[in-house]
Amino acid sequence: MTVPEVKPTFSIIIPFFNESLYIKDTVVSLLSQQFSNFEVLFIYDGSTDDTEKIILTVAGNDPRIKIIKQPHLGKCIARNNGIQNAIADWICFLNSGDTYFQNHLRIFNELIKTNQDINVFCTSELNGSNLKDFTSKKFWGKTQTLSFEDAIEYDRFSINQFCMKKDFLMENQFPSMNMIYAEDHLFIRQTFLGQKYCKEIPLPWPQNLSRDMRKTL
Repeated sequence: MTVPEVKPTFSIIIPFFNESLYIKDTVVSLLSQQFSNFEVLFIYDGSTDDTEKIILTVAGNDPRIKIIKQPHLGKCIARNNGIQNAIADWICFLNSGDTYFQNHLRIFNELIKTNQDINVFCTSELNGSNLKDFTSKKFWGKTQTLSFEDAIEYDRFSINQFCMKKDFLMENQFPSMNMIYAEDHLFIRQTFLGQKYCKEIPLPWPQNLSRDMRKTL
């Protein structure tokens, strides 16, 4: 694995399988980030359409965009593959076809610098007209910590919302199975049920958009 002269702060892992209709918006949102020190690992999960060609066309010669190929083994194994190959100390995830707001990585970078004892950060997310804003949930109230025994009731976490330290992920990887749906929900529950508390850090605005949001605009 070749390490660039400047080590990226973030590795963004994106598995894809036949996403040619939506992948352009994903790449554009990454190239539009206000914080630029990152690499993107697109995990080619046995795709049979033009997704790879579109990624390379939109990215041009941008060296931050990389493609790692594997047979069609599913998102869980693809993400674990990305974790193993990531250069950065911090890893973000994005579902193919979804997008980040331009300030997504910049906000994470600011949070990391000011909260050096934290291994996992999580933003809010817009899905359609619904804001996934944790502070609006009754079990948070005005406290600065939340119990995952309570937060597990919240069924709509998205893997797009998380930024995790690579060392943490090496010990807490995705289940080695090919799940068609809700694999990120299973991973989040498996990972955090063993973590009793998570510090809440208010964010100024949601940092990413799901595909549903884009369709409604």
